[in-house]
Amino acid sequence: MFPAKKARFLCLQALSSQNGDKFDTLAELDALDAAGKTISHKGRKILYADSEETLAEGDQAENAIDNDPNTFWHTLWSQAHTSHPHTLVMDLGAKHVLFGVRLLPRQDSPNGRIKDYRMYSSIPPF
Repeated sequence: MFPAKKARFLCLQALSSQNGDKFDTLAELDALDAAGKTISHKGRKILYADSEETLAEGDQAENAIDNDPNTFWHTLWSQAHTSHPHTLVMDLGAKHVLFGVRLLPRQDSPNGRIKDYRMYSSIPPF
């Protein structure tokens, strides 16, 4: 949770993972209202992901906002890949007053769980 902030765009910058590997995974990224409830998923979309695994598996960035805790975004691991930081930019579809975010880690494995991160918000696109 954080002080109220009006925004349409969110940027997650993952700086490290819990087990120290070069990867990040995330099941859900939710923006929260004053009551701590998830802001509607209607109109949300991923505008940018610096890395996603779409070659060996279908772990694309959109999985982080699909409202399904069993799917997840995974940074590229099957071929040459970069290390941290990894970045996701989400369009909420409209301006909202945000009071926090919730990160739901990948549910089937501890691999790539985000440890340190930064969140940015903005009304105009990044």
